[in-house]
Amino acid sequence: MFILYAGSLIHPMTGNIKNEFEASTSYNLIGEGKGSIHASNMIMDKQRTPDVFISAGSEPMNRLIDNSKVDWYLVFATSELVFSYSSNSPSFQLLEKIRLGNLNWHDVLTNSDLKLKRTDPELDPKGYYTIMMLQLAEIFYDDDNLLENVIDDYDDDQILPEEILVTILTLGQIDIIPTYKHEALSKNLSYFTLPDEINLSHIGYSDFYSQSFYSMNSGKRIQGHPIIFTITIPNDAQNIEGAIHFIEYFLSENNKTYLETIGLHPITPIIHGDFTKVPESLR
Repeated sequence: MFILYAGSLIHPMTGNIKNEFEASTSYNLIGEGKGSIHASNMIMDKQRTPDVFISAGSEPMNRLIDNSKVDWYLVFATSELVFSYSSNSPSFQLLEKIRLGNLNWHDVLTNSDLKLKRTDPELDPKGYYTIMMLQLAEIFYDDDNLLENVIDDYDDDQILPEEILVTILTLGQIDIIPTYKHEALSKNLSYFTLPDEINLSHIGYSDFYSQSFYSMNSGKRIQGHPIIFTITIPNDAQNIEGAIHFIEYFLSENNKTYLETIGLHPITPIIHGDFTKVPESLR
């Protein structure tokens, strides 16, 4: 059974989740992690035909619904943005001062030569969540230049594929990257948190988050919103029965407990799309 999933889930999907699911069923789990928009493009272009697709954000899923590649999806968790670094980061001691509360993160990131890398907002929701977070930080800290001082729109070298960012970070080739909290915890990275007003984690700040946005090259404008994670069975899935079994396991109380330990925040699943097409056991 083949699962295509958000690159931020590589560690749990190749570790605990794969091992637990295979141990409790007869299925052999094969997976691949990509930026979620990139992954949705691959599904639309028939480069990949997964039995299950797990995405960061709703935009990749909505694109698939619009192109008749999926009929529904479930929102199963929320997450938050943090800044992550490793013990091999060249500026580790400086970043530790931020974590300990001795320095302001926005002052350091805008007034230093830190090597920051990020994902492509055209291919990965974390890329546009990062831009939204920095827009909100401009409002929160009353600093109109924060975004442009951190993000260099003209530096293509600042953007790297999601699936290799953490490896480069842990090798000490760069200083810092924006990640989801569950990435930092599951990969044992050092990190510092951000206020709820800007970390895109809290539904209570939805109105404030909506002041941010990202305009894609296609012209579509994505409004700021709390970070969510979603799951579905694409219409071209070859192993429907296995896909249903996997999602049943994935949404089980045992796996929810595991997801909580790595920094995701499981919620009661919310159905989007055609309710009648959702397998009964997943409703």
